[in-house]
Amino acid sequence: MAMLKALKRDRWIATLLLAGLLTLLVLVLSDYGIGLPQFPRPARESENSLIPISEAQLEELLAPGGVPVLRSTNLSNPFFTAHFQPPKPPPPTTRKVSMIYQGFFQSTDGDKQAFVRVDDANLTVALGAPIVADLNVSEIEVRTLTVTNSASRTNVLEFNKTVSVEVPAP
Repeated sequence: MAMLKALKRDRWIATLLLAGLLTLLVLVLSDYGIGLPQFPRPARESENSLIPISEAQLEELLAPGGVPVLRSTNLSNPFFTAHFQPPKPPPPTTRKVSMIYQGFFQSTDGDKQAFVRVDDANLTVALGAPIVADLNVSEIEVRTLTVTNSASRTNVLEFNKTVSVEVPAP
């Protein structure tokens, strides 16, 4: 609104703006003196672009045997790439075994042998004998069986309780 009030006060600015707009209108309507370009006429008349096809040919084209059947192939998908696949992880170096201490017996000589269930196998092991991989029996008691690996890591197995132990993979 303030701009229109300024135009009312200064009529000569309004007159100049009106003259400029009229000049632009005249130039646009007169095409700036440039008309459409003259395109060259074709040298010869175009021939009919339709190819005559007989009814028999048309029926042959539209017959069910005329269209090839898509078959599944073992070709790789053109829209699939293995470029962005993460690298395969290295094979595991350890595995878990479940062990259950099932008691022991002692011979008349004082040698103790423990009954241990490793996964699905029942073993009878003597003191100092290997159970699985590098796990050796270090102590046999009534309620517990102590096993130690080569890195001196000790695991205590309680009577009839399942314990999961990590051992090196074969």
